[in-house]
Amino acid sequence: MGAVLGTDIFEADNANLVHPDGHSVGSAMADDIEQYLDGIKGQAMVAYAKEVMAKGGTFSVYGYDFAAPFRAEIPEDMLPKKLLVDTGAKIPDYYSNFGFFFVSNAFKMLVDEFDADQHQFSPVEIVDRSGAAYSRSDYFVFNCRQVLNTVDETSENLEFVASSNPKPGDGDPIPFTCTSGNPFRVFKDKIGDAGLWQELRCLRATFASEAFWQEAKARNLTGMMRHTDFEEI
Repeated sequence: MGAVLGTDIFEADNANLVHPDGHSVGSAMADDIEQYLDGIKGQAMVAYAKEVMAKGGTFSVYGYDFAAPFRAEIPEDMLPKKLLVDTGAKIPDYYSNFGFFFVSNAFKMLVDEFDADQHQFSPVEIVDRSGAAYSRSDYFVFNCRQVLNTVDETSENLEFVASSNPKPGDGDPIPFTCTSGNPFRVFKDKIGDAGLWQELRCLRATFASEAFWQEAKARNLTGMMRHTDFEEI
């Protein structure tokens, strides 16, 4: 079974990454990124509206490419380039801090084996408070950019988000809750060889194929936990 990934917040000695000026990762940078991605969303909506008007069609709230911001590469100058970690603290291979994901070189290498050129990895320098480089691994800001539509909407335990169209199957990409802990099914042929992806109707969550999960465990990569399982059929 594959899994929606979570981060192991209970792992002992987890690090807390901060900016050199003392501020936690997130806040201002995250706001700037959100505004940038909102701009991409706006561009997608305008492009769709122009297309509909040219064809004399009817505008649908689901018609535009709403996944465009999630496939977008974030400009490098919006991402952290240097972070501080407390001396002796441990950074897992897969680590989340204030909306950013940081991954080790070992994790990046595994992702590249499954999903070559599908995701964004931005190098980040990590040093302790004495200025010494964090020695366990090189680290990267990880942006999961692959968006797939794999979920079997007839899964018994799938919880759809309430909307004006509560029943799936009419062509509208009704979102569902993928972090409830209730298992569901995905179509293996739609996963293909992918290792990690975001699901079209459950964006902002990272899905991992069972093949990826097993290989990550075989390589003793740390920091990941299975938030919700799904069966590959």
